Amino acid sequence: FNDRDGKSRMMQAVTPEGIAIITYYHPDGTTPAFQVSTSGEGESSLIMYDKTKKNSLMASVLADGRSVIALEHDNVVRFRTMLAANGEPELGFLNKVDGKLTYTWWAGQK
Repeated sequence: FNDRDGKSRMMQAVTPEGIAIITYYHPDGTTPAFQVSTSGEGESSLIMYDKTKKNSLMASVLADGRSVIALEHDNVVRFRTMLAANGEPELGFLNKVDGKLTYTWWAGQK
């Protein structure tokens, strides 16, 4: 859906994998503001972006019912908290080192 100036405001799509996505755009019409999605497996997510798309917040419920919250900067996850498969909470700060995502501080089960 576009506004009267032809700028994108909202887009709906279904990926080949069956994931339904709705994206809402910032006033520039090109940068996503937030996105909601759900998969045929029962996973659903909300992702919110800043105007530069360098920072985002993601909240998801995984197909197995566990929840995840993650903060990104420059498309790298920097903070993540979630429930482990056994239901125990996990929390960690991450950094990208030599192309690999590693914890700089972590609490929970391993």
